[in-house]
Formats: sequence, C-alpha cells, structure tokens
Amino acid sequence: VENTRVLAYLSGTGDSTALLALLWALRKSLGLEISLAHADHGLRPEASEDAAFVRDMARNLDLGLAEACLDVKAHAERAGLGLETAARDLRWAWLRAEAEACGASVIATGHTQDDHTETVFLRLQRGGGAGALTPLPARQDLRWSPLIECRRDSLRRYLTGKGLPWREDASNEEPFTARNRWRKLLQAIREEAPLLDRHLWETHLQVRELHELAETGLRAEEGLHWRAVEGALWLAPGVWSEPQLRGV
Repeated sequence: VENTRVLAYLSGTGDSTALLALLWALRKSLGLEISLAHADHGLRPEASEDAAFVRDMARNLDLGLAEACLDVKAHAERAGLGLETAARDLRWAWLRAEAEACGASVIATGHTQDDHTETVFLRLQRGGGAGALTPLPARQDLRWSPLIECRRDSLRRYLTGKGLPWREDASNEEPFTARNRWRKLLQAIREEAPLLDRHLWETHLQVRELHELAETGLRAEEGLHWRAVEGALWLAPGVWSEPQLRGV
C-alpha cells in the first residue's frame, strides 16, 4: 500500500483509534495519503458523541472526513437480515462508494486477532467446515487490516501509554448478536488458554499452506489426468481417492 491513498474507517473505539495512530506514524515513510470515514448506524443513543469524537480527531490532524447516517434497522427488516449483517452490508456499500469518490485504493479497518478468533468460532458454529480453518487475510479486495495480528488489549495499552483517548462501544457487551455472545465466552476461555488467539492464528496459517500445496499438486495434473471443458469434467482412468476427487 505504499504511495497510495487510504480510506480509514474510524468508529472511535480503541481498535480504530490505534489504526489511525499507526497510519499517522507511517504516513511519511510509506507515502500514504489518509482520508477518514465514520458511519452512524442509528442503533445507539451515544452515536452522536462518537461522531463528535471522530470529528475532533480529523480536525486535529487536518484530515478529510466522510460521514454517513445508515438506516440499519430498515435494511434489516427489508432484507430479512440480522442487525450485524445489515450494518456490515450498508457500511461496506457506502465505504466502497467513498473510496471511489476520494480515489482511495484501500479501505483500512481496525480488525484485530481477537476479531479473527471470534470469526473462526462463528464459522464453526454455522458449519463452516474446512473454510473455517483459513485465516482472515490482512488484505482482501479493498479491505486492508494491518492490525490483524495484534490483540485488543495490547492496542489499548499502547494508546494509554501514548495518552490517546478512545471511545468504548457499550453495545459490544449486549448479547443480541452471536459475535457478542462468543466474545463473552472467549474471555473465560482465554483465562485458561492465554495464547489461544496466537496459536489459532498459527494453526490457520499452516492449514492455508497445506491447502495451497494440495491445490498446486492438483493443478500440476490438470490436462494430464483431468480437465474441465465446457462444463464437463474428464478424469483419466485409474484409481482416484475421494479427497482427490473432491479437490478436482
């Protein structure tokens, strides 16, 4: 992302505030042009205070700020979605439009290793299969999450050490979403396994390597032992194992 414009999504929480602190510290060495974005999802009474906090940061750093008010409840009812999914859909549709408008090639988010762990358990709960065992990449499409290997508590210690304030989202403690419920459960699990997040991340990297290795092997046999032509699959005669067939 060197020498590029970055649209950073800033909610005002510790994660996004740490994200802005990182981008600000690296802006000159990486040649970054930073723009900020903040959305009010219309779900919390203190949202106006969060917006004011973000405006102050943008003003103090002389950074451009795009703001939006999103009617998440209405979208959730129309589309038959949960509030978390509806909020994400609306937020990303708006962020993509803002990135195009300001010429940003990436949208920076404050996702952390804690978010990754929560996502893994959500995937497993829903029956994600092998797909649950792949890490959230730091870069995916427009999304760039440079803090994905950082823990939330370490980011807050960093902000405290620098004397930088942040906002807390009280709704994260409410059990109305599956992610929030897993967040509470994982707090207790981490007391028994403090390195859970790090070990899970390392396991996922190994699984990704194995997946890439298996796919490389199958691709090497394409055209020789199998090929797909016009919607049809041709397999060379011989003994195929079930995992090989699934892979093809």
